[in-house]
Amino acid sequence: MSVLNKKVSYFPGITATAQGVGVDLLTLLQSNKHKEAILRLRESNEDEQKRLKEKLPCYTVAGFFSRRCEEGLIQLTGLAAVDLDSAQDYDAVHLINELKKIDCIAYAGLSCRGKRLFCIVPFKYPDKYERQYERLKKSFIDMGLPMGDDCHKRISQPRFVSWNGDATQFFNHDAKPYHLVPVEKTYYNFKTTIQSTSPAVPVNAFEWCVNQQNKHYSFCQGARHEYIVHLVRYCNIKGLSKDETLKGCLQFIEADFSEGEIEKIVRHIYTKQADSHAKSPFSQRARSFDSKAVQEQREEEQQLFDPVRPKKSKEKEDLRPVKLRTSATESNPVEREGWDQDTAELENFFASTDLPATPVRLNQYSTVTNIASFIHSHLETVKVNNGKGTFLPYLNRLQELKQVLTKNLN
Repeated sequence: MSVLNKKVSYFPGITATAQGVGVDLLTLLQSNKHKEAILRLRESNEDEQKRLKEKLPCYTVAGFFSRRCEEGLIQLTGLAAVDLDSAQDYDAVHLINELKKIDCIAYAGLSCRGKRLFCIVPFKYPDKYERQYERLKKSFIDMGLPMGDDCHKRISQPRFVSWNGDATQFFNHDAKPYHLVPVEKTYYNFKTTIQSTSPAVPVNAFEWCVNQQNKHYSFCQGARHEYIVHLVRYCNIKGLSKDETLKGCLQFIEADFSEGEIEKIVRHIYTKQADSHAKSPFSQRARSFDSKAVQEQREEEQQLFDPVRPKKSKEKEDLRPVKLRTSATESNPVEREGWDQDTAELENFFASTDLPATPVRLNQYSTVTNIASFIHSHLETVKVNNGKGTFLPYLNRLQELKQVLTKNLN
């Protein structure tokens, strides 16, 4: 019996939340029912694709529901869906063949528009779904394949139906359950009278809040609204006035991200979350201890957004990484503080180099089919997430491409 023989909820459309019926997931994945609709969608232009996609049925991989919400859960499937948006820059067929080597992936195939991959992974501890999903994200990042988002961390998250032939999908009916779970942490907070030599309130409080947010969020296409929401919430709890926060946030106005949208976010949060205003002002201090009671004094901002990290776990990683990058930086695991110089050199190189119109093979595992798109998307990601170790694979792949193009020029 396949690990994919699970009862899931199937809905006639993305807006339907109470009209779901139970279907077998494996039967749905193997069905040709939606083949013509999917092929027509993939052959359409981008605007038409969005319209056609909204008409497709959808299903919930993680469970069977009476209503499509967490409260409507009837039974968990023990499965999780993963969107690999970062795979769009690679040859999909080759990457699918590489993913077959990972024994905990039960299914992989193209999404409905045919541009990205999605996988289905069985979990060993379904009752710890959110924690296992968080750890699964890290496993894919370690492979150099960060997820585009973590929307499927919600068990009720639906996904649109798709269709694939043998070349663009695979089934592993005996996939091993993914067993890794993040190490639990214990925190102890104590009031102290420790005097700090630094000012209680920064000279530019809003800029300080922005710097803290940039450690965890990025203001980029598709995430701008979420970024402003997190920033305004943080300014609110730090005690900044609504006018001061609004004035600072208006610097993020763009052609398709208006002043009105920003004002609406600020007004909503300062009204609805008024009881959180100045809940954690700059003058407060706290201490944090890890699970072994090793005392470390932290500045308040670090305590809020950079919790104590436990010592390295000795757990054995069973998810074997697909090695998609090679660079000199891999021999030195110390994360560099910033990539400004590397980014500038790469930009100058690509701007002054005639880019090939044909696919370029980076290494034995990956082939870039659209060079210009690959360079643009990777440079944008590197700039927005400068110095963040999670996004180092993007810089590595650009450097790898530069080496290949330089070799070809010579």
